[in-house]
Order: sequence, then structure tokens, then C-alpha cells
Amino acid sequence: MKFWYERYGVWVALTVFILVSILSLVGFSPTHQLLQMMCSPADKGDCFRQWASATSGWFGGAVTLATLIVLSRQISDIRNHHRETMLHATRPTYLRAMRLNDAVRFARITLKLLADAITKVDQNGETMEGFFSIMACIRSLNEELSRPEFDNFENDIGYVGIGSAFAIRSGLRTILEFGEFTVEAAKRDLNRKIDSAAFEDFKAKASYQKYTELYFEGISAEADKYIRHWEATSGGAVMR
Repeated sequence: MKFWYERYGVWVALTVFILVSILSLVGFSPTHQLLQMMCSPADKGDCFRQWASATSGWFGGAVTLATLIVLSRQISDIRNHHRETMLHATRPTYLRAMRLNDAVRFARITLKLLADAITKVDQNGETMEGFFSIMACIRSLNEELSRPEFDNFENDIGYVGIGSAFAIRSGLRTILEFGEFTVEAAKRDLNRKIDSAAFEDFKAKASYQKYTELYFEGISAEADKYIRHWEATSGGAVMR
């Protein structure tokens, strides 16, 4: 939407100049008196030329002012257009950041369950029930970290914090492979006793909560920062 000065600013300035010129040329007495006050008594015949020169300066100033008004508005429109374009381009990352926070919330619940399962084994001793509980939590955590929001958001912002979803998943898969080997061995010999040393090794590998929590803290902080910046730039939150 254009303002009135964008549409008519130059024409208003031109109209004012023409009216002033007409009033001067027709020789109205107020104009004549004005010229007498403006011109020196020693001038001979060039009073009008002096007046026209001064008036042209006023007219030039009016045109310049009108031009600056139009240009400033055009620059403002270009900036607004660029801002809207950037907001549209970065909105997918904003939505990923929102969903990432949800994913971290659920993954932290699974991480807490894993810590509880390990604590329970420490308290009750090494049992297959405890082993399967730890395995189930690790498998769930691996699935949570496989959600696309983690990798996509890391790539979008160039995340360089502690760890990465890929690195944690790689470690979890190694633990799962180790656990699956133990499960297969147990299936072949149901009376097989748990190897205490192997179980301790498995449990130590499964104690991933500290490293994973550091990653969650770092990636969540980046997501929150991005959300705040995007909403401040856009003027408010956007519905998902």
C-alpha cells in the first residue's frame, strides 16, 4: 500500500512551483511588493531573474525532498521484503527447533529409565531381567535419537557443541550388538549363568547418561536460542 506522498509528492511540489510562478508573472501587487522587498534598489531589470533563481532553488529542494521520501519508502519496502523472505526461508529450521525440544524431552525420560535400570541392577545384582531392562532402554534411546529433527537441526545450524546424535547412536548400536550376542548365547543355553565380568562391561558401556545429557543440554540451548531469535525477528511465535 502506497502513502499519499509516494503517489503525489512530486506533483504537489510541481503544482506549488507553477502556482507561485503564475502569481509572479501576472503581476499581482502582493507579489510585486514581495519582489521589492527581496530585490536590491540598485538592481536594473534583473529582479525577476533573481527571484526566479531563488524560486528554482526552492523548487529543486521540494523535488529533492519528495524524491528522498519516495526512495526511503522503497528502501523500507525492500528491507521488509528481504526480512519476509528470510523468515520464510528459515521457518523450517524454526519448526525443527520446536520439534527438537519435544524430542529431547521424550529422550530424557528414556535416559532416566536407563539410569534407573542400571541402578536397580547395582542394588539387586546381575539378573537376566535387569539385563533385558537395560537393553530395552538402550533400544528406545537409540530410536529416540534416530528422529530426523536431531540430524536436520544440527546440519541447519552447523552445531559444534558436545557430541552429536550420530555419535551417540553409533555408541548405542555397539552396545546393542554386544547385548544381542549375549542374548543369543543365553538362548542356546538357558541354564547359562551370567558372566559377571561381561555384565559389568556391558553395564559400563550402557552408562551413557552423562555424555548424552551434555549433548541434550547443548543442542537444547541452541534450539532455544534459535527459537527466541526467530520469534523476535518475526514479531511473535508461529503456530506449528
